[in-house]
Amino acid sequence: MTKTIIGIILLSLSFLTLHAEINKNINKDDIRNDPDLFFDANARIKRDKPFILSMAEYLSYNAINKNLQRDKEVALAFLKEQKYSMSLDEIDEVLLKDKNFILSIIKELGYGLKYASNTQLANKELVLLGLRNESDYFKRIAPALKTDDAFIKEALQTNGLVLEHLPKKYKASKKWVLVALKEDPNALAYASNMLRSNEEVVQEAVKKDGNAFEFSHPYLKENKTFVLSLLKKKFYIFDYIDETLQKDQLLIEIALEYDHTVWDYLHENFKNDRNYLIKLIKKNPNLLENINEEFQKDKDIVSTAVTQNAYLLTSAHSSLKEDKNFLSSLINQQKDVLEYIDEKVWEDKAFLLEKLNTHGYGLKYASKEQQDNRTLVMKSINYDGFTLAYASERLKKDKLLVLKAINEYSDPLKFADNSLKIDQAFMKEAIAINSFSITSIDNPLKYDKELIILALSQNAKVFKYLPQLQKDKAFILEMIEKNINVLPYIDKSLKKDKDIIKSTETFPRAYEELESLLNFLAILLLMFFFYFLIKQKKVRMLYLSTAILLFIMSKLLQTYFAHGALRSPYVMIDKFNKFGLERVPCWVSSEEELSHLECYNMHVPEIHNDPNSNVITFPLRVFRSTEIFSSKAPLLHLGGGGPGASMYLNTPYVLRAHLEQHNAFSLDQGRDLFIIDPRGAGLSQPLLNCDTYVDNFLTNMKKELSLNESYNLMSNDYGSCVQNFKQQNINFNGYNSLAVSNDIHLLKKATGIQQWILFGVSYSTTYAMFVAKQYPEMVKSLILDSACFPSLKLDHNYLLQQMDGYKALSTYKDKVQVQSLTNDTNEDEDKDVIKRMWALSKQLNQNPIQTTYLDLKIDGNYFISSLLNGVYGTKIFQDLPKIILEMEQNKTKSFLPYFKNYLNFLVDRDYADISAMAHYCYEDKPFIDFPKIKALNSTLPKGFIQESAILALEFNDFCKEMNINSNDKTLANPIKTDIPTLFIHGEFDSVTPLRDVVTQMKNFKNSKLITYKTSHAVLGTEDKVEADVADFLEDSSL
Repeated sequence: MTKTIIGIILLSLSFLTLHAEINKNINKDDIRNDPDLFFDANARIKRDKPFILSMAEYLSYNAINKNLQRDKEVALAFLKEQKYSMSLDEIDEVLLKDKNFILSIIKELGYGLKYASNTQLANKELVLLGLRNESDYFKRIAPALKTDDAFIKEALQTNGLVLEHLPKKYKASKKWVLVALKEDPNALAYASNMLRSNEEVVQEAVKKDGNAFEFSHPYLKENKTFVLSLLKKKFYIFDYIDETLQKDQLLIEIALEYDHTVWDYLHENFKNDRNYLIKLIKKNPNLLENINEEFQKDKDIVSTAVTQNAYLLTSAHSSLKEDKNFLSSLINQQKDVLEYIDEKVWEDKAFLLEKLNTHGYGLKYASKEQQDNRTLVMKSINYDGFTLAYASERLKKDKLLVLKAINEYSDPLKFADNSLKIDQAFMKEAIAINSFSITSIDNPLKYDKELIILALSQNAKVFKYLPQLQKDKAFILEMIEKNINVLPYIDKSLKKDKDIIKSTETFPRAYEELESLLNFLAILLLMFFFYFLIKQKKVRMLYLSTAILLFIMSKLLQTYFAHGALRSPYVMIDKFNKFGLERVPCWVSSEEELSHLECYNMHVPEIHNDPNSNVITFPLRVFRSTEIFSSKAPLLHLGGGGPGASMYLNTPYVLRAHLEQHNAFSLDQGRDLFIIDPRGAGLSQPLLNCDTYVDNFLTNMKKELSLNESYNLMSNDYGSCVQNFKQQNINFNGYNSLAVSNDIHLLKKATGIQQWILFGVSYSTTYAMFVAKQYPEMVKSLILDSACFPSLKLDHNYLLQQMDGYKALSTYKDKVQVQSLTNDTNEDEDKDVIKRMWALSKQLNQNPIQTTYLDLKIDGNYFISSLLNGVYGTKIFQDLPKIILEMEQNKTKSFLPYFKNYLNFLVDRDYADISAMAHYCYEDKPFIDFPKIKALNSTLPKGFIQESAILALEFNDFCKEMNINSNDKTLANPIKTDIPTLFIHGEFDSVTPLRDVVTQMKNFKNSKLITYKTSHAVLGTEDKVEADVADFLEDSSL
């Protein structure tokens, strides 16, 4: 017995010694790899606060050092990181008695009322924050709040389950119950029996969540007519209807049309009825996953499902997955099937060749031997040049293949073998096919001037991507001599070079000599007239008439060929003055129908009132009215909004479009039309854009990153761009609305124009308002399209702002009906669209859809973002049901245009995103209540909406790095004016909502609002808009 006890003691001692040795050897890296080892870590690690904070998501709170358990920062970090697995009750009781700690918990996590003080429980805003996730503690709040109807309404809007703790009168009130259901449909459980048997109330609940039907009154659960009406609307309620009705064949069949989980309720006889199954699968292809193996071998059944949803090929029997004839028939009906075909099938050369005839991306799935087959690769490249990337290394040396690949885009040249890219003769051929080929190589030939001139002679814009030549003065002069317009892309240091300016002065002016001759003859005849007026009075009228006729002919020629009746072009900048107007060539041909166009650069100080300021430039385009006598105030368009959007003033077809859209209320009324890109944007110099972000965008997108990872990479790119501009001595304090307003004042002085009619769209309406505020004497009237009010900062109606775009999508039916659009959607397309949209988003984040567009994949984040970008217009409201249905079937045809538009916006090199950041830092950030926004973010719907809002708030705005200092409190004050103002606005605008115009019009004493059944930026959407603006200007005698 004694020996046994001694043995146990010795064994225990050896175990303790071993445990101590293990404890001693555990390090932080071990714990990072296996957090459970933290229990056995030494005391030093358990009190290492930085390490513990970094591992708060994975460690046990009870295992850390006792003192750290009482550390507010540590406790809060654990609660945040383990919000789904850790409760407040686990926190050390010392902290739970700390009012400030509880205050932090409530504000940041939305719960903690259980431990709140009486003072805190009487604070309305604090209680609402605490109720977000804890409706049960409504009973603890101050009595005064429990009887405040206004507060109760806000409480229900914050958490519908608060209804459980309200008196019976609220539970029996339809009005109050509907408020609760709107926030949480499960609040139906606490409504009165009368309301739980009310069809309208129950329907409102199951609209948001079919599971809420569990709480409806039994009377409704066994009411076949009502259940049938809900099933026809595709609500997921079947598990909660009466057991008798769950056996009703009609109800089962209707539910199976959209809910394949109802399969278990189907009678076995029907599960084995082939014709019946085909009928069901036509309506719900996902049932292919439920049917038995024999039917998964049935070609007709599988084909019916897969042609609707290519992914379902994975549920077919293996025999069909290897049947090439069957697969071919599927591909002909649904090309997305390509992605789900087994690799072994692609080894069949004949099968692959057949598919490449119509689906080039099949090469991606081919074997190495097939990717080395020239015939197969040529078939693929005929479909899409980017498939050169999948060709073998041998075929990437094939000249004809590579030339074929770059026919549409130059980028596939990057996939070609280097031996071709260093071959000058080959590069000449490549440039002849695609001028941008010179930009897709990275070797000494990129600097070969012969190749470069060949490329530029085809497309001058290539120069924008040749930074090595943008400072080469001799080369630039050579290009100007060859009439190749590279001026918009030369380095800013050469913009004022005398030789370059002089070279542009030789730009030909049509009819200039003829005009001068006619002017001379007119003056000569007038002199003869005065002589004969004295000597021979009888013929004086003949001379007078002749002189006047020649004078008129001269002015008519000036009107049509020298841009402006009875007006000369504005004088070029004085060579002794660094600020002012400079006339520049327009670089448009005579066929462009832009004979009334004059082009200028306006040179202004980067920082107004600073005599040592840098000189910066913004472009001005002037369309001259053809009226000979006109004193009407000209129209000045202040740019494309954003801030940072370009007006594309170097593109002839865009200039024509601008003229067509504004003609009715400018030239047609006898007033000149002026258009600018504001400083920092478009053709301005410097252009504050971030090329680094654009350069890296496609590469980063193909990495399939999370939202957080995308934001981090974006932040790195923008940081690099800001640093680059700082090295160029850019003063970011000069890029804001006040500076633009001062630019317009200088423009007035340079042109001699006393008053303007200012036109702004979206953010450029802010510029118009600041001009009206600072220089009211020079503004005749304001035309504000989709107005953006500078006093309404980010925290104004924050939740509404965040949800506007999503709300616009969710109410798409109303907009389609109001617009009287033809709605070709079928019944399947039009059911539960928004619910299905969010389900699709989650599905796409797990399994992105491959597209043929730049070989990109569409994940859930890009899917939602592209749809949100679509609400800038109205077509999205008609297309949305079809988009959702097709995307559920892995088809991208209807969605792809929205995806492309969104990507084009993101990679637009003419968009001045750094300028936009500077505007924000100068005129917005100092006046925003960020704690308020941070608290409100936690109330947003979880998932994409909340995550994107939080990341946007946390994103580095680089205000500090840009050294922007703004303390002008007037930037946050409402702008008030009695200048005649016309607001034109879209009723569906979720970017600058109509409600803001309605509330702010009181500050515009002499204003008028006209609304249209459209979205953002209304000009150009309806002819009526132009007519309305023209009528306003005529009625106002402007």
